[in-house]
Amino acid sequence: MTELLLKATPLPYTLNRECDARTAACRALREYMAAQAMTFNDNTRTVRFKRVFEVPPSNETQAEYPSAVVLVPGPVQYGGEDTAVISLRPDMRVRDDYYLAQSAEIKFDIVFECWCTDATERQLVAALVEDALSAVTWMNGIRLTMPFYFNSTAAYQLTSSDFLNDEPDLVRRYWKAQFTIEARTEVLRVFQMVGAHPRLRLFINPSDELTPKTAVDLARDGSVVTTQC
Repeated sequence: MTELLLKATPLPYTLNRECDARTAACRALREYMAAQAMTFNDNTRTVRFKRVFEVPPSNETQAEYPSAVVLVPGPVQYGGEDTAVISLRPDMRVRDDYYLAQSAEIKFDIVFECWCTDATERQLVAALVEDALSAVTWMNGIRLTMPFYFNSTAAYQLTSSDFLNDEPDLVRRYWKAQFTIEARTEVLRVFQMVGAHPRLRLFINPSDELTPKTAVDLARDGSVVTTQC
């Protein structure tokens, strides 16, 4: 389960990968926002999302408010080092024979769209989102864990918000708010480090003279019974 990173200490990596880096960052934000709640009016009203979707819901999905959806309206930008694979770091060794390597960093915008029943609820939801995305003091924004993507983390920063007041939506009691969030995370891949342990065993016939012989001599007269590498 996704958790808020409360300090800058990196977490140990694992080999667990269930999706790509972009999907992992969206999933982490969805799980985090779905768990948020805030109390208003001297503890007389608590606001939380009834549902948070990772993809737009279908028409058959029962409406529950307030709800939200995580949208990625544009492309993902890949960047990082000039080389194809960054050098392996000691903290990326997950087992004796496996390493992780960061092949790129990705940056993209997430639109967190909220649906509310009235103007007041929309204001309270906006306050919840603002607080949730500035929950720590050691960085601007938040960083969330992704146990489903190598136990890596993703960073999020709120960049803009907008209240949508389209008349057809208001008639149907769709009071929408959109929040643009910049997401950043690393793209990782697994490397298996195969350890080489060469061995050479020579079995000499007892009749051999106790004189120095080269490998060629041993092979020529049959003194070498087996070799193993």
